[in-house]
Amino acid sequence: MDEANKRLTGWYAEQLSRQCRKYGISVRMGMSAARRDGDLARQGRDYARQVERQKWLELATKTVLNRRGVSTISYVKYYNFVRHLARMQGLCSGESLELEARAAVTRWTAVGLRQEILLELCAAVLGIEPGLAEVPGSEVELDSAGGKRAASGRDRSTERSRPADRQRSPPASKF
Repeated sequence: MDEANKRLTGWYAEQLSRQCRKYGISVRMGMSAARRDGDLARQGRDYARQVERQKWLELATKTVLNRRGVSTISYVKYYNFVRHLARMQGLCSGESLELEARAAVTRWTAVGLRQEILLELCAAVLGIEPGLAEVPGSEVELDSAGGKRAASGRDRSTERSRPADRQRSPPASKF
């Protein structure tokens, strides 16, 4: 581990300790909900474990993004992608998790993130292989006007969500 990662890891450890202390104080003062069974020690350990996992996910994501040369202004979107899939890992597993990962990669690619980086984050950080090669239409292209178009070539940016006979008409003039 190089010196920058050591400093960063030390900083995260300090942040974790400070954050857990603040959370413990807020629970004791009644500003945060306490466990029904009153086991504050266990609640503190659970909170510390969750914060530590979030910090680890952030550090691992940052490592991949730095290696790929991603602009720092895009980091938040990639963090949100990883957080979303980490939450899905707690809710489902196996094939359903792979389907959720495929849907997430497709959605976040449509937002403007690079698909190859999203797939690397899935594999390197979360250990998920979404297998997008099987999903037709998972790539999103931009047409010459900047509108989003699916891989089928159909321009979806100008489509209307209502049938033509149910379009809203302009309000009638009062004069």
